[in-house]
Amino acid sequence: MSAKGFTIGLVLALLVHFTATRLVPDFPRLVDVFLVLVVLNGLPGKTLPGMWGGLVGGLTCDALSGGLFGLYGFANTLTGYGTALVARRLVTQRAVGVLAVFVFAAAFQRATLFSLDWFLQAGTALPSLPWALLPVATSSVLGTILHGTLGRLQKRFQERRWRRASGHQGKR
Repeated sequence: MSAKGFTIGLVLALLVHFTATRLVPDFPRLVDVFLVLVVLNGLPGKTLPGMWGGLVGGLTCDALSGGLFGLYGFANTLTGYGTALVARRLVTQRAVGVLAVFVFAAAFQRATLFSLDWFLQAGTALPSLPWALLPVATSSVLGTILHGTLGRLQKRFQERRWRRASGHQGKR
C-alpha cells in the first residue's frame, strides 16, 4: 500500500471509528478498524512500510483510546512487521490465506496488548474470553472482506485503463 493509500485509509478508519462509536459506544471493543488498516498495509509483504503503518495506526488508536499512550503503538508496530513477514510466506491471493494472516495478526496484537497491560499496570484484570476473541473474529472477517473488495475494484480499474489505452471497447 502506498503512503497516499495508507493516508486515505487512515482518514476513512477515523471516520468509521467516530461514526460507529457515536452509534454504538462499545464499537472499539468489538472491531479494531486501525488493526484492519495495519494488516492491509502489511499484506504486500514489505516489512518497513508494515512497521511504519503499524506505528502510525497504533499511535492514532492510542490517542483515541484514553488508556496508556504507546500500548497500541508498540503492539501495532510489531503486528505490522509480523504481518509483512507472515504474508511473505503464505499465499495471500486467496481469501483463506488473507483470513489466516488477519487472524494471526489480530490474535498477536491482542496477546501483545494484554501482556503489556498486565506488565505495566500490575493487577489489571484480563477481559473474559469472549471479549478477548470477539475483536479478533470481527476484525479478521472485516479485513478479509475489505481486502477482497479492494482487490476487485483495483482489477476493474486496471481493466478500464487498459481498454482506454488500447482503444479496445470490450463487451457491449
